[in-house]
Amino acid sequence: MKGELPARIHLLPAKKAPIVCIIRRKPSKWFHIIKWNTSNDEFEHGSWFRGKLYPLRCDLSFDGQWMVYLAMGSDGRIWNGICNPPWLKTVCD
Repeated sequence: MKGELPARIHLLPAKKAPIVCIIRRKPSKWFHIIKWNTSNDEFEHGSWFRGKLYPLRCDLSFDGQWMVYLAMGSDGRIWNGICNPPWLKTVCD
């Protein structure tokens, strides 16, 4: 019997604000974006994305307002963009 693998998480902290963007991968090929306010320990659940996000090529702005990311959709198309986490709606690409 195979053991179930835990979810993979990547944390992107804002340098000058109490905000952390969590990129969670689970199940396979699905990513969930969560915004964590560490000052009051509130979590805001956002987009679910089917495809591939490259967390090591993502970054959060100093104030935690914007996230730049690199993604590959389920159709194989690759793009980068800027969004307002926890939502992956591209504001600028």
